[in-house]
Amino acid sequence: MKNFIIYGLARSGTSNLAAALANGKLNDKVVQEPFLKKTGDVQRFRWLAELQNEFGFFPKDRLGGEDCVFSGGQLNTNRFLDKLYKKNVGVKHVFSSVPNAIINAQIMNYVASRNIKVIFLRRRSIFDSAMSSVLACQHGFWGWRENARDILDNFKYEPIDINFVLETAEAMYNARCVSELELSQKVIKENLLSFYYEDLYSIDRDERHKNFDAICDFIELDRSDLLEDVVCWQFLNDNKQNKNSNLSRISNYEEILKLYELYPHLA
Repeated sequence: MKNFIIYGLARSGTSNLAAALANGKLNDKVVQEPFLKKTGDVQRFRWLAELQNEFGFFPKDRLGGEDCVFSGGQLNTNRFLDKLYKKNVGVKHVFSSVPNAIINAQIMNYVASRNIKVIFLRRRSIFDSAMSSVLACQHGFWGWRENARDILDNFKYEPIDINFVLETAEAMYNARCVSELELSQKVIKENLLSFYYEDLYSIDRDERHKNFDAICDFIELDRSDLLEDVVCWQFLNDNKQNKNSNLSRISNYEEILKLYELYPHLA
């Protein structure tokens, strides 16, 4: 079993994949978003909050509030991640959610120096990622949970702020470009497995099985060590939140569709 990091763009399936892997013999061995203060596993694991405080990632006297993650330098980040990997085999990190880009660069330096396996996730359509993020702010579903389908199919969406979608998409696009460049420069091919969300969570269930098997092989995980019902629930089932039938109920959806034509590099 190899140590790994799920390194992904926001709303690209990182949470579902992490949850599918963090069960059975890996229960509580995959920590989610350890560089964030209010999301991820910091609310679930007291040891993580204590570790964040120990390494000073969220100093109270800095401008930007408690979510303004601050790097104490590469050595500080290295020691923090060393301690994480002593308790865990996997880390999930959403690079577009961290306001300090220096942290992302330091994480890449770390995984390259430690031969950490990198599972890189992003979407082909940046606008789809941005829309998924904006809609999640409305309906509150950042991951999949029971009764989600019924709630989402009947959810009443507010009109979408077009400028906010465009700003979010541009920020995500820039973050993706930087991450793709750093990965190509720092991580050897043998330690990198890349997926687009659209392929990883294929409509074809057999393809999903193949993708999950490929991930298990990549990190040298025996799939029999996982609980199959959890894998099915988190990864193999069709848990797509924002189906077209739901999006069409947004009052200004036609305006959103025009963005795909006006900004093809984000479509």
